[in-house]
Amino acid sequence: MRSMKIIRPIRVEDRESFEELAFQTSLGITSLPKDADQLFDKILQSQEAFDEKKHDPHHHIYIFVLEDLETNTLMGTCGIKAKTAVTEPLYCYRIENIDNTSSTRHVPKTLKILRAIKIRNGPSEVCGLYLSPEHRSENLGYLLSYSRFLFMACHPCRFDDKVIAEMRGYFDEKGENPFWNWVGRHFFDVDYDDAIDRQSRTTSFIPDILPKFPIYIDLLPHEVQRTIGKTHKNTEAALNLLLKIGFSLTHEVDIFDAGPKVWAPVKEIVPLANSRVDKVCSTSDSIPET
Repeated sequence: MRSMKIIRPIRVEDRESFEELAFQTSLGITSLPKDADQLFDKILQSQEAFDEKKHDPHHHIYIFVLEDLETNTLMGTCGIKAKTAVTEPLYCYRIENIDNTSSTRHVPKTLKILRAIKIRNGPSEVCGLYLSPEHRSENLGYLLSYSRFLFMACHPCRFDDKVIAEMRGYFDEKGENPFWNWVGRHFFDVDYDDAIDRQSRTTSFIPDILPKFPIYIDLLPHEVQRTIGKTHKNTEAALNLLLKIGFSLTHEVDIFDAGPKVWAPVKEIVPLANSRVDKVCSTSDSIPET
């Protein structure tokens, strides 16, 4: 008989287990920093969000954990940011096309560029989805992902009418991100993980390291061009799931790893649109065998 699993709000007593989950992750999951103090601060912020009586979207973050009730272990986590770019702006690259029409033969008609943009007062964001590797064969990733949308369905006033998700960028077999190596580090001379660590604390330094002019994608090596908007192999399933339930790819990518961003109107997200609120008539301590 399978043990009962539940998804619930994170608690202060989950601190050590939450740290273990975060430190299991590979590079690129910026919402789960490998820093104990930052992680604990996120727990406190989440508790404050759940306790908040106001129902308007704000900069709150809601963190959930997947718990095995038989072993009392945390198997995974996920989160929702009620609003983005409230206290600090967000930055990304937008992929744009430049018309380069010419009467000269063999001149490309359209060129692609990356333009750095700043975002303020952004939409809600689903983030921080992580499931321990040993539990990935039980379809629990679907449960984790869908639970966020059901919470949003129960509390629509706490969130924006649009939702985004930022996906991890592509990393090769050596754990290197080609886009960072060819673009990012020339503007910010630190290792990728150092850059991500700084970004997790503040975005105030980012305007100083962004290119002042657009980057012509065609001038980058082909192996780098192919990674722009491509996600990490371990994130492909999460991306495909979001695309199946109503999300669409945007023309924006992460400034550090060029990972893709997706978005959806809340009312068009399938689990949320198909949900309904009912009353629980009875409960039972026994779990039926399957």
